Amino acid sequence: MSLTKTSQLYAVKLGSTLFHMLQDAALASNVQDLIETPVGSTVPLFNSALQVRPDVAYTTDQLKSALTLLGVAGGDAGIAKLFGRKVANKSGPVAIASTVHACWTASASMGVINTITAGNRQKARAQIRVVLLKNGATAALVYAGNSALDSYTTAIENYVLGPILVGGNIIEGTNDLSIAFNPRVSEPDDDYETEQVFAAVEATQPVVSFSSTDPDIWDLHNTEFLTAGGPLKVNLIAQKQNSLREADAALKHILFTGGSGRIVCESVGGSKQLTRVRCVLNSPDGTTAPLTAGIDVALALT
Repeated sequence: MSLTKTSQLYAVKLGSTLFHMLQDAALASNVQDLIETPVGSTVPLFNSALQVRPDVAYTTDQLKSALTLLGVAGGDAGIAKLFGRKVANKSGPVAIASTVHACWTASASMGVINTITAGNRQKARAQIRVVLLKNGATAALVYAGNSALDSYTTAIENYVLGPILVGGNIIEGTNDLSIAFNPRVSEPDDDYETEQVFAAVEATQPVVSFSSTDPDIWDLHNTEFLTAGGPLKVNLIAQKQNSLREADAALKHILFTGGSGRIVCESVGGSKQLTRVRCVLNSPDGTTAPLTAGIDVALALT
């Protein structure tokens, strides 16, 4: 007995956007079984698939690509593909142009960014969920074992946490950033279809949390921040190829801005007495998004 059909994670492709800087990726078919064991029987006499709700979840360093495609509130992800690169015995990964690789495909999909994390010395990463949808007569999930792979030559989307500001002032000693978008996804059933045909984001409730070494941040505990008085600003610094980082004024960074919300100092802990801070965001006027993302911008330091 020999092993001839093995593969390794290669990439996730949404529309024309290839996510190859991956930490992990998992596809779940999410088949709900209908099994019938009649009263008085000791064995099941019937089983079928009641419904199928496939999705793909993955973690990527490609924040610029993710935010450009999906935004902060999710959106159409186009044709979704999960690629596996065939591995040959006593050789290694097979050439990407060979039509021997694995591919799971959905001809329609909707994606959301669930969370973004970053640290001063920790790369920023996004956790993404993609809902796979049936499109006309095409099933929500189709497998092909005879695909070629898309090529890539760079891995330049690398960011770390930069300055965090409230009211125009930089908060000292910030680290361990987490941005939770908390999307509420509507996935209604169709009486006739056994696979998903519809998915949309009903609402988001972004929450930004981080730690700080500065005890004076407690002066802001349970206070409001507004655009007029200086919004919440979170910078992600772009790292530079074969160097340290991009210059402050370089149009390479990412800036998250929360125009309205409330700051909560949750706790103080550890030998360094780090304060854990939570910023709950809301729309200032019912039409403006509670959190926006600027891509390829200079660092905001005021």
